[in-house]
This record gives sequence, C-alpha cells and structure tokens, in this order.
Amino acid sequence: MGFGWDATRDPCDDAVRAAAGQVRVALRELRGAAAADAGTGVTADVAVHESRKALRRARAMAELLRPLAGADLAGDLIDAVRGARRRLSAARDGAVMSAALRAAWRERVGPDGGREGRPPTSAVAPLRAVLEAERDAAPARVEPETVAAIAAALEGARHDLRLLHAAARAAAGDLEPLGRGLRRMHRRARAAAREAAGAADGDGVARDGLGHDDAALHDARKRYKELGYVMRWCAPAWRVPIGAWLEEADALADLIGADHDQVVLRSRLSTLEDAVDGELLAQVLAGSERRSARLRVKAARALARLAAEPSGAFAARHLAYMASARAWRLRRGA
Repeated sequence: MGFGWDATRDPCDDAVRAAAGQVRVALRELRGAAAADAGTGVTADVAVHESRKALRRARAMAELLRPLAGADLAGDLIDAVRGARRRLSAARDGAVMSAALRAAWRERVGPDGGREGRPPTSAVAPLRAVLEAERDAAPARVEPETVAAIAAALEGARHDLRLLHAAARAAAGDLEPLGRGLRRMHRRARAAAREAAGAADGDGVARDGLGHDDAALHDARKRYKELGYVMRWCAPAWRVPIGAWLEEADALADLIGADHDQVVLRSRLSTLEDAVDGELLAQVLAGSERRSARLRVKAARALARLAAEPSGAFAARHLAYMASARAWRLRRGA
C-alpha cells in the first residue's frame, strides 16, 4: 500500500492502516530475503533494507498512535516491531565502508597544508580489499529460522493493530490524539537535538564541544528520522511546507549518517594495525577525523534550526494542515 494519508479517511483510522500496511510489507520482504540467491546476496540486501525501512515506518506510526492506544497496548506494539528490527541487525550491508574510505582519503592533507582532494584510489587498495573481504565473509541474508521468529513477533504486532482499529474508529475524525502523539515525538527529537548539538554560535560551531558525542548524535538522527516517517505520512495534507521540513530533516540525517560511517570506519581500521601499512592507516584515520569534524559542524547548524520551533507550535501547525485538507476533501465529497 502507499504510505501517505488519505484525506478521505478518518485520520486516526488511516494512521492505523498505514502501520498495519508497513508490517505486511516487512513480512513480504523478509520472506523474499530468505528465498534470495545466497550466492550473490544482492536480492537479499535489497529485501532486508526494504523490510527494515517498513519496520521503521510501522514503529513511527505506533509512536504517533500512543495516546490513542494507551500505554500497555502501545508498549506491546512498539516492542514487537522493535524486536523484529533488532533481529535483522546482523544482516546489515557493509557496502558503505568503501564509500566512507574514499571520503576519508580525500581529506588527506597535502604538502601545502590543504586537502589533496582526489588522490589515486589505488593507494588505499590494500585497505579496501580488507574491508571488502570482511563484507564478503558475512553477506546479508536472512535464514528461514530468523524469518519465522520475526514473523511470530510481527503477528503480535498485527493483533495489537487490530485492537487499535476499534479505538481509531471511535475517535472518528478527531485529530487530538494525533496531536498529542506528534507533540510527544517532537519534544523527544528536540531534546535529543539539544543534547547532541546545544546552541550554536554565529559561525555554526557548537559551544563547549557539544555535538561531538557519537551516541548523542545517533540518538538525534534516530528521533528526527522517526518523526520524518510520520511527516511523510502527513505530507499529502500540504506537500510544500511539509516537504520543506522533510528536506531539512533528510539533510540532517545524511550528515549524521555520513559521520557515523566514519566512526564505524575508524573502529574497523583500528583493528588492522598489523594487516596494512602503518603510515597509510594513520593518514586515513586522520582524514576520517577531519571529515567527521566538518560534518559535525554542519550537523550542529541543522540541529539548531530544527530545534528552534517549539513542539506545541510544530504540532499545531501540522494539525492545521491536516484539518484544512480534511475539510476540503469532505466539502468536495458532499
């Protein structure tokens, strides 16, 4: 099913339908991953990626619906989806490491003190070969037993969603439960942004070193990605302003994601001291640190912009978009 609010439907009911649809997508992709050709892993990579994305969407919608579901039902639903996603964590695709290695190498400082830009990639071939060998040793695939365990967890989620449908129908066209869910999600994202980046100076550099904690940055990225899935569902209400917010959130996710790739790269490279040339390893590690520093300055600016709007105003603005779209569709259908 398409992932976007159908303004001809009651909003709470459509939000439940969206979550249920993403659970179905996740199950379908997982079964495809289990049946994929283990010789190449290409089909499995795509299926695992799509399944994880669908589960993120389902969890985001469950968070939005928390006020409607009640604490116990919402907690059970979110735990089921979270558990399914965690079982897929071992099937990650390590292809990003080659791109992270190239980006770090381009940060190498030349004799004149400036970045050398695009030196011959053959220079890092030994490192790339080791990273690719690690990936080939653990291709992304999902065993049938894993699929069965995830399917069992998601059956629980589907049962909880069926219970939630009754509450959604009772809410009818009321947007207030979604408003409470949206405020809660934005407050959490805003708090994570402040933890990660704090207030930014005029030049965009975070004060007191804030924003240089990997866990805090990762949490901020996770919170805004989760909120972004809800905004994508809301987007049909008014695509231009919601799309502008999504562009900002996507840019933030890309910045922190690129930094996280460098963190993972440095972690992996630190185990290769005896496997490759020490000078080459030191140059790449230094380049990776410089790339992370530049990415984090930009992320601090984006975090400050996204955290500037109060949560109440953010929720009220988007509920107004939805109410207007709903009223317009009802008038057209009358």
